[in-house]
Amino acid sequence: MPTYMRGRSPIQVPLHKVMDVLKAIDDLGHADEFQKAAEAAGASVRIHPKTVNFIKDYMANNNLHTQSAVASEIVDSGGGGDSPPAGCPYHQPG
Repeated sequence: MPTYMRGRSPIQVPLHKVMDVLKAIDDLGHADEFQKAAEAAGASVRIHPKTVNFIKDYMANNNLHTQSAVASEIVDSGGGGDSPPAGCPYHQPG
């Protein structure tokens, strides 16, 4: 049985650690199944604007947006202020 996190307050997890988890799920052949289960569960994460912009810069600087429709959507979605990028396909209100 898993050791569950207690309380209701979100915790801060470094992005490279999130990537470790997602990579492990993918390496074990569960990426598609996990993605469907996460969507069905309504699971979400909060992402700081600094992290969003790091991801956009990384994708743009490495020309990933020219190789992937998903990367292109991320790099090209606009934004401003304290709101999520306008038209961001990865934003869920709430």
